[in-house]
Amino acid sequence: MKEKQLVWDGFLITLFFLLVMFVTTCPAKAAPVCEGEDCAVHLARGDPAPYAGMLLSTKLAIDQATKAHDTDEMIAAAVERAEAIARDDLDLAREKRANDLRTHALEKDLLSNRLLEAHNASTRSWYEHPALWYTLGFITGVAATSAAVYVGVRVLDASK
Repeated sequence: MKEKQLVWDGFLITLFFLLVMFVTTCPAKAAPVCEGEDCAVHLARGDPAPYAGMLLSTKLAIDQATKAHDTDEMIAAAVERAEAIARDDLDLAREKRANDLRTHALEKDLLSNRLLEAHNASTRSWYEHPALWYTLGFITGVAATSAAVYVGVRVLDASK
């Protein structure tokens, strides 16, 4: 019984609001059509029109709609260009990142190899060190050159 009463109350409240809505609203008066070509009339509150705004002639309304359509196309083209540029920038950034990672890996390998070589060099015997052999080669070369010059000078002195 209580449920039927709630349904009936809801129906009466809805009917009351619909009645108030129909009584308090009035239909908009039709505005006079603008006469002449390309005329525009400013409408203010109180003028007969469904809302405040501009009443345009058919030609002017078509021109405004065409401009709006052209603007929409220009915006769409600009958005497409911006998206293409953003995609290209993203691709370049990804390539740069990949190149940086490869470069970093190569540098890491090079440093690891240098560290390994330095470790191997420090564990060699004294007679395996390249500096010893360079020094011995230099001393042997100087001694051989000096001996050749000395012998050459003696031979020349003996022949006189």
